[in-house]
Amino acid sequence: GLAFFLVAPKRKKLALAGPSAGGQKVQVKNRICERCDKELSAEEQNFCQALCDKCFRRRCERCNALFDQEQLSKQLEYTTALCDPCWDNYGGSNKSWKQFRMEVLICFCVLSVLLELGMNAAVIATFQPLAVGHFGWGNDAIAAVNFAGAGLSVLISLTMAYLRLPERVQMGLAASLYFLSVLLYSFPPLSEWRLVVGLMLGIKAQILFMAPFTAIFSRLIGGIRVTNNLSTCLCLAPAIGAAVGTAMAPLFVSVAGTAYAL
Repeated sequence: GLAFFLVAPKRKKLALAGPSAGGQKVQVKNRICERCDKELSAEEQNFCQALCDKCFRRRCERCNALFDQEQLSKQLEYTTALCDPCWDNYGGSNKSWKQFRMEVLICFCVLSVLLELGMNAAVIATFQPLAVGHFGWGNDAIAAVNFAGAGLSVLISLTMAYLRLPERVQMGLAASLYFLSVLLYSFPPLSEWRLVVGLMLGIKAQILFMAPFTAIFSRLIGGIRVTNNLSTCLCLAPAIGAAVGTAMAPLFVSVAGTAYAL
């Protein structure tokens, strides 16, 4: 089903070369960059990689300045695709790349921790105790809700892939679902249908949020500069929030159905 929503890659245009002297075959050269589809200059065609200077990391990704030999040797070690002036002023005047990276990482991690903490403490981790303890649900009812949630998750994922909403729109929609889920779930008095609807909205909010969240992070940092350490920290943040929220869930179960739950 996912293959239906994938966009077919563009076909690369190749320049046909005729036979050389002596009947030997001449290697066909690609006059189009394999990554950005930009037409290669005569100098760029002398290299075997069929990439333009920028895609080959011989130019700064931000100002498009050509690296000198010293900067090019630095790129082989650090792989940042930034010249020295862009490195020193990446996030604005006198804000280096390292400072900007740390600020963005902290902000994104704190945001994901808070969202997952609230969702798990108030909704996800408290659903089963409330459904069994207050409403006497059995295994069949809980399994039916989980099955419906899994099917709805697949449907929402395919719908978002088809619609291709802008990242900000999808993140705003997901944040609204987070808020609405907690509000419906915690608003007194307890109600079975609000428990189910709140749980469904919360799970869908997590699915809608994470895809544009990581995409915006990569865009701010720069795809070539997103390292394994940065990705690990960003993935650990919601897991930490979920763990802390689950540990706090018994406090919310004890006050469920009251104004203190809000």
